[in-house]
Amino acid sequence: MTCKQAVRITLNNFNNKISMKKNLLTLICLMVFSSLFGQDVIKLDNPSFEGIPGPGQAPDGWINCGYNEESASDILPGIQNRFFGVSTKAYDGDTYVGMVVRNNDTRESVGQLLDSSLQKDSTYRFRVFLAHSDRYETISKRTNNPTDYINPATVRLWGGKGECSKEQLLGETEIINHFQWYEYTFEFKPEAEWDFMLIEAYYSHRKKQPYNGHVLVDFCSEIIKRPWKLAPVAPEELSLEDVKNRAELCRKNKIETDKSDKLLIHTLLLNKIFKFETLAASMGIRQYVMSRPFGEVGVSIRCLEKIDSKPLAEIIKKLSRIHLKNQNGDTISREEAAYFENAESLFAKKLEEGELSSALIGYIELNAEALSLELESCY
Repeated sequence: MTCKQAVRITLNNFNNKISMKKNLLTLICLMVFSSLFGQDVIKLDNPSFEGIPGPGQAPDGWINCGYNEESASDILPGIQNRFFGVSTKAYDGDTYVGMVVRNNDTRESVGQLLDSSLQKDSTYRFRVFLAHSDRYETISKRTNNPTDYINPATVRLWGGKGECSKEQLLGETEIINHFQWYEYTFEFKPEAEWDFMLIEAYYSHRKKQPYNGHVLVDFCSEIIKRPWKLAPVAPEELSLEDVKNRAELCRKNKIETDKSDKLLIHTLLLNKIFKFETLAASMGIRQYVMSRPFGEVGVSIRCLEKIDSKPLAEIIKKLSRIHLKNQNGDTISREEAAYFENAESLFAKKLEEGELSSALIGYIELNAEALSLELESCY
């Protein structure tokens, strides 16, 4: 028997009529494989949440980590949309998980014990696909009345010691309000050795009170360990993609200042700008302007002007003025109404033409030396 063959024998076989020699070889191989590979690539059981569609259950390989007095997550979609009216097709395989947040401050979550523990002070990358449904209605367990869970939610990733424990928040997304599946990346650094990972639906930070909402989750990646420190890059070698990756690591690990507590101006600015690259494909520029506070939209305009992306800044300016007039009940001209209607395609066209990329490349070249030092201070 080879070591590879022995690994396929699970620890459950110790209770079967298998020779002690085979059992011992299996155990040794499992220990060797775990020490060599387990901490570098951690594979999840049933990463695509495959199972028989139905409400109030976690797929095989996953543990329901919600509240005892509330229902568990749901395996979706159901035949002819019979579960909550959700008709979204799975990104991978046949099914996925739907999780809700409730106005009584309870949330649904699922998790699983990992084959290998997440190691303290190591850096890991984990990806998952998320979406939102245009319908999510169920019967309230408390009132026995139909309840709408249509509001968008966020996703939190937790690490812990033992089943369903939440000891370190490893990352959190923005609100998931798009109907298409989009991939989200978590990069995190465990503060201790964790053997359990939990995925939790959570509330938008823009809401002051708990509310009814949901999120759809599908196709988890492997958890990949990689070196925390990145090799320094000389200013003349900085590329747009390299800056984007390094700035994102600073953001995901909440590194906003250097060792002298000086604010990382360039990194914070660029991370704000990078979000616009996917805006057209997600909520769209009009929804962005209408759903964000005017102060936040104003910051976005100033950031775009800072990198000399005047065309995109001007689109948001005009949209903001029209939206403000509408909010105040002022009359909107035909020209303004037409501009508001066409702004989506205009913004997307500018992105396709490379307007944002050109502006970013110019900004990086102009501030290459300061940016190089700033990014290096993150590690």
